[in-house]
Amino acid sequence: MVNLKSEIIYQSGIKPEVSERDELINATEGLISDIKEKYKHKNIMAIGISMQGRVDEKNGISGELDKINNWKDVPIKDIFEEKFGIPVHIAHDPECLLTAVASDDDALLLRLDFGIGMAVKKCGGLISAAGMLELGKTVCENGMRLDDYATITGLSQNFGITPENFDDAKNSAAFDKMASRLGVALSNAVLIFDVKKVYICGELLKYGKYFLNKTERIVKKYCGEDTVIEIFDVKKAAEGAAD
Repeated sequence: MVNLKSEIIYQSGIKPEVSERDELINATEGLISDIKEKYKHKNIMAIGISMQGRVDEKNGISGELDKINNWKDVPIKDIFEEKFGIPVHIAHDPECLLTAVASDDDALLLRLDFGIGMAVKKCGGLISAAGMLELGKTVCENGMRLDDYATITGLSQNFGITPENFDDAKNSAAFDKMASRLGVALSNAVLIFDVKKVYICGELLKYGKYFLNKTERIVKKYCGEDTVIEIFDVKKAAEGAAD
């Protein structure tokens, strides 16, 4: 819950173990209903939803969402406006995060978890178009993409690395490859968009000690020692969604 000053006055969250479209929608409706009930004495003016994957913000449509079956061009705005009777706005999750942390600075953001999300801010505004900043689709070698190396899903499917065995010493070679490819791809993005500030967040950062130092060294090598990389909490997406 965020007030008109963009101050967070209440936080709640769930990690629903779901794989189907309707299951996720129902879980989200339940979370919003609980918050509305808790603050029924308040005038809740709108609902802001930050979404990963391809997002059509103008029409309120979530185009695709990894790991959720039957999720194709879902009219999120219409579904929740009909349910709750107040305006609903959806936005791309990385853009919400960058809005919350970057103020007026030129900056680039990466979110690393089951996929790779990216956002860029230049001259006080977001560079935005559906599907434009798909860094995860960068081709590395042998037909593999960056998201095959630098996501929770990719590490599991291609290297057998799961949250249960991240600390196993035998995984060091895979993390070394990940850091190298992530560092080069991130360097290219920094140079293309001419920014000096990079924010990185996401579930994968729980294991950042295995790859972040090398990734940062590569970025500074190609983009300059004055390039700043900052790690932050994804909970700030709520502030960005409100803005």
